This record gives sequence, C-alpha cells and structure tokens, in this order.
Amino acid sequence: MPLTVNGFERLTYDEILENQIVRAKELFGDDIDTSESSTFGKMLRLFCLDAADNQELSELVYLSAFPATATGISLDRLVPVVGLTRNPATYAEQEIEISGTADTVIPMGFLVSAGDIVFHTLETYTIGSDGTVTATVECNDAGTVGNVAVGSIDTIVNPMQGVDSVSHTATIKLAVDVETDYSLRNRFSQALTVVGSGTLDAIGGAILRVPTVESVYIEENSTNSTVGDLPPHSFQCYVLAPITASSAIAQAIFDKKPVGVQTVGNVTETVTDSGGGSHTIKFTWTTEVSIYVKCTITTTADFSVANLQEIKDNIVEKLAAYTNDQDVTATSLYAAIYVDGVTDVTALTISDDDITYVSDKIDIDYSEVARTIAANIEVTVS
Repeated sequence: MPLTVNGFERLTYDEILENQIVRAKELFGDDIDTSESSTFGKMLRLFCLDAADNQELSELVYLSAFPATATGISLDRLVPVVGLTRNPATYAEQEIEISGTADTVIPMGFLVSAGDIVFHTLETYTIGSDGTVTATVECNDAGTVGNVAVGSIDTIVNPMQGVDSVSHTATIKLAVDVETDYSLRNRFSQALTVVGSGTLDAIGGAILRVPTVESVYIEENSTNSTVGDLPPHSFQCYVLAPITASSAIAQAIFDKKPVGVQTVGNVTETVTDSGGGSHTIKFTWTTEVSIYVKCTITTTADFSVANLQEIKDNIVEKLAAYTNDQDVTATSLYAAIYVDGVTDVTALTISDDDITYVSDKIDIDYSEVARTIAANIEVTVS
C-alpha cells in the first residue's frame, strides 16, 4: 500500500507494471504473453500508465495537507491556521511630466505607456502656466511588470486636445509580485511562534500575521543601561511592509508586548486598549537594499528568452525570502542561474549601488533586508 508508517510512498509505473504482470500470470497462467508487442501487453501498459498518473495525483493530494509541501491554493488554505494570508502583488507608481497647453485639465485615468505596459493617472491634474504638470501614474497591472526604467514612459495612449507629450522623470514606488510559496512557508514557520505574549518570538509572529508584512527583526535591551540607541528595558521592531500597514503593525506590537516595556523607533502610532485608553507604539521601517546582479553564462542551442527570464525570476524569488541581517553572497545565487540550457556560469558579481561590483559578499545590517527586481539583473550569454 502507498500509505505506510513513513507516509505516502508512490508506486512508479515500472512497479505497477511488474505487479500487474505477476497478477496476470496468477489469473491466466504463466504462459500468458505480457510482452510489449502483444495485444494483452499493450492493454496492460495502458492501464498501468493511468494507474501511475493516479498515483502521482494521490501523492499531490496527500502532500497538500502539510504546509511544508503544499503549493498554490492548497497552501493558501492552510496558512490561515496562524492568521496568515498570501501577500498579493502590488502596483508600481511612477512620476511623469505632462507637457501641453496651460490650464488644460487632465482627467483621472489618463493613460500613458512604456511599450505595452500601460499606466493611469491617480487623480485630476491641470497643466500650469509653464506648460507642464507633474503627475503620478499607477501601472494597470499588478506586479513587477510595472517596475520600468526611468525614461521608459513616453507614449500617450488616449490622446486629448491640449496635451502634447509625456516624459518619465522618476520612480515613486516599486511593485512586488504575488508572494511565492517559498516565502509564504517561511512566514508560516515564523508565525507559529505567535502563541503567548511578552516574548520576542510572540511579538515577531504577531507582526508577521499582519497582511503585506514581509520581514521582521526585533532588537532588545533588557539591561538597566542604554545600549546603542535603545533605552533601558526597551525593544525596537524593524518591519518590512507598505506604509499602509503602519497602524495594524502597531496594534500587533501592543497586543503582545510586555507591560511597562517601552517601544522604540522612528514610526509612531497611537493604539487604543479595550478600556479606551491611548498608548503610543513605536517601530522602524526596515530599509530595502537593492541588489544588482551581473552574470555571464554559456548555453546550449536550446537556451531561449524564456530561460533567460527564468534566471531573473529565480534570483528575484530567492532574495524575496531573505530576512533582516542576512548577507548576500554571490555563490548563493549560482543555483538560481542553472536552468535548462545553461552549461556554465563563467562570471557572477553583485552590487548594492550598480557601480561597485564584487564577487564575494554584500553585508546587510539588522535594520536592512536585501531585495532585487528583474531590471537589476544583467545576464550575458557568451
């Protein structure tokens, strides 16, 4: 039986076929022809192929019951046990300058694009007396597709009288793709410590339960003297999350923190207890360190544009699971580059400023976390 004391042990096609041949000879005699060329043998193999497929499906169903092996929607249905949900993809925001006739009103929803990637204005704007106005546009599609390079947005999708041109001047907010299974499993493991109150693990687990939170690091001073920037008997939470989650993060800290212990940070929120009393909670936003990657690879003739994108996606996904104080080493990225069609990685360097590249390590502080986007990854096929 596939289900044993060791869990589900899937039968392979060859094992199923061997079992069926033994059974056929028990039923029809040892002289029954079960070879691949016989009619009976062909029918037997067709049945075994379907049975092997069913074994694989049964294994997937079995594994979907456990957070460590579940994927996709099955994992989504498990993590609410500790109050988690998968972080959705966010929308990139870019800054553009619109040129045209003074006093021309540009309605909310005015469309511009960078190639096939379309953006829309978030509010109504009026062109000033100098013939320009600065506007914020949001990508129509969620995810890193909207993280285009500055200067890319140069096309007006829905032309209107009084508007002559647009230019892309800056990036306001980078977007992230929907949270990966790997990252969600990591948060699930950390959030399991949410039971109880007053401990760093409990506080960190409660913060991780807040939707859109990616990473948490807590610095503590339990002494009677000031240590660094921390007063006596205090702690500081470094959190990686959108600003919109600020109040929910503060509430999570308040719900779990010990009585009489002060919080420290450059973000201040006021929360209310069950009796209506107000309390000040502080924490600090984690700083994202943008990682740039340059690699040179040799490939087979089968290597395609899809494989090139797979390399970039793999690196982005790997760094998306990094936590505070986790250094980035070039060697840790090799496995993400070896996709189908790659025969060798002849050079691999990383940088945190796109100027100075190193082949060993980039140090990440406890108040920082490493992240990257596909646009920061340069792959050269030699």
